[in-house]
Amino acid sequence: MVYGLVGRSGSGKSTAAEVFAERGFFVVDCDKVAAQVLLTDESVKNALAEAFGSDVLVGGEVDKKLVAERAFADRESLGLLNSITHPPILAKLAAICAEHEKTLLDAPTLFESGADKLCDVIIAVTAPEEACETRLLARDGASPEAIRRRLAMQKSEDFLRENADVVLENNGGEAEFRRLVENVAQTL
Repeated sequence: MVYGLVGRSGSGKSTAAEVFAERGFFVVDCDKVAAQVLLTDESVKNALAEAFGSDVLVGGEVDKKLVAERAFADRESLGLLNSITHPPILAKLAAICAEHEKTLLDAPTLFESGADKLCDVIIAVTAPEEACETRLLARDGASPEAIRRRLAMQKSEDFLRENADVVLENNGGEAEFRRLVENVAQTL
């Protein structure tokens, strides 16, 4: 079984993934898989340099911050980034899923990447917008405007609710949320 875990930035998805791991799920941090692809796949590096400028490669390595700055400028640029990076990342994820009995894909861009097609069950973590913004301000140290831009580029909470099999609402304290996730993990 493959489970997809998705949620907007600051929703509590990382906490949920931690609880699922404690309950015996093999958790795959899709951001780390993506980073590994950026480190090792020369065709991806070259395509990123062609699309976003040769200066995104520094000493043969991808300057992820510069790529993100340019890719998140507008939806077209983000779509270009995704078209370059998602196919090799999906191939790697499919191989990982084939090796494990109960895999949880912790995937911020589950739907955008097409990784939802690998999943038998999709779990969405939702939280009020203000809570997400507050958590991101504390965690990332980015400006409020940058955080709002990032959230605006992500799937809406309504979209996540409509496309998930299970919705975990993170609108209380952390202990309460952890108990909710534990109950769902046990059920699954």
